[in-house]
Amino acid sequence: MGATSGTITYTTYFVVDEPPAGFREAFMESLQRHTFRDIQIDDGKDRSVGWTALGRPFDLELTWDKVFLDPYVGISLREDTIRIPKTAFQAHFDRRLREYCDQVGRDVLKKSEKANLKAEVLTTLRRRALPDIKIYDVVWNTVDGTLRLWTHSKRIRESFEEIVADSWGLRLVPQAPYTVVTARGDAAQAASLLDLEPTDLVGVSE
Repeated sequence: MGATSGTITYTTYFVVDEPPAGFREAFMESLQRHTFRDIQIDDGKDRSVGWTALGRPFDLELTWDKVFLDPYVGISLREDTIRIPKTAFQAHFDRRLREYCDQVGRDVLKKSEKANLKAEVLTTLRRRALPDIKIYDVVWNTVDGTLRLWTHSKRIRESFEEIVADSWGLRLVPQAPYTVVTARGDAAQAASLLDLEPTDLVGVSE
């Protein structure tokens, strides 16, 4: 679900500062450096996040014609996660524990031995598992500074904001009445919003 198909559910941001000169070249280099990579299971990872072509989770060849459609930038954030059910892990771990105890001739193991066995079982199960794949489309209007992320998930929004700040060098602010007015260039009205007092409408009678 996203910009090209599915339900229209997105979070709107404003890009605070205008991109510097030469931003497009640096932007493409950043996208290519942070293109999606498979989960590094041998490093103990169970999650991976990176960029793909808009709406195409397996298209990792990011080129100008796929990303730029003036004045828009379109890209997708792909997130792969592997989750091993606790009951399945425990069953496999218990079996591996019994095998190891038989091998070493002991019924009591050190904490480090159990930790190593747990890591071994997790790695084995993750290699056998199919990751859950999700993509979140991103469309940025470089003229008016609006940027839309196709999700309301707080966890994904936080990851997205961090990635954009680190890799694109852009500062984002979520859409709100103040940011909308500011984006329109009405400084006086924006300032007046800061002076508004909250009103309690609960139980108010006519």
